[in-house]
Amino acid sequence: MNFEAEVKALQRFSGFIHDHLITLLMSWKTNSDYFLLFVWAEYDLDNYWEHHELPIRAGVPDVDYVRWIAKQIVGMAGALDTMHNFRNVELASNQKRYARHGDIKPENILWYRSPSDKRGILVLADLGLTTFNSTKSRSAQPGRYVPVTLTYRPPECDLVGGVVSRAFDVWTYGCVLLELVCWALGGQPLRAQFAKERRTLYPATNVRSDIFFEVLKVKDGPTEYAVSVKEEVGQVSSSSVRRTFARKSTDHPSVDHEAPQT
Repeated sequence: MNFEAEVKALQRFSGFIHDHLITLLMSWKTNSDYFLLFVWAEYDLDNYWEHHELPIRAGVPDVDYVRWIAKQIVGMAGALDTMHNFRNVELASNQKRYARHGDIKPENILWYRSPSDKRGILVLADLGLTTFNSTKSRSAQPGRYVPVTLTYRPPECDLVGGVVSRAFDVWTYGCVLLELVCWALGGQPLRAQFAKERRTLYPATNVRSDIFFEVLKVKDGPTEYAVSVKEEVGQVSSSSVRRTFARKSTDHPSVDHEAPQT
């Protein structure tokens, strides 16, 4: 994406139209160098996970912390909706535009201090791969030629004839949320275990990959390959929940009390 296009995307989508979108303060060019100025963020989400306590410890949740996380999840989903359903009063109804972020990952989610919330706010950043499409072209982008972050790429990027739409962002955001759940339940060790469990052989290259889906060879079917979410994704997530709250019941066993005598 060229500099002018990224600036245009940042001007259209900012904290002025949604709190959970990055705000561009200034852009300029000096000779052949290009610059973008933003408010300094103390952490990206990956660093936030490294430096902050867990919302659930020994099976006991910090209710206010968990509520804050839920608020951030909903807020960032709202920011995505703002991009996906871009409302521009200057365009006629038949000129409606749809945007796709194109690169949602922990490094592109930033944590800022907030005057309205003591725990801060998470915002979507780095619109360098953001694209705009019309009603006709919004679901017609060839998946194999779209720049991606390999770990979070959706299945349509690997399928012959696959096309990219706004669902691309839904998939990548969902992958990040799964990692967020792992961190909340077991910190960075559980997140690392989750990545390790996902490292399975990719049949087309015979190389191990930590993507969230698998491509399976099909003997009898309309195509040679089929796609499904990796079994390990569900296994790690559900087993982590069981272990976390099993610790709670072990650490805080229930006690049967005799009825008071009268």
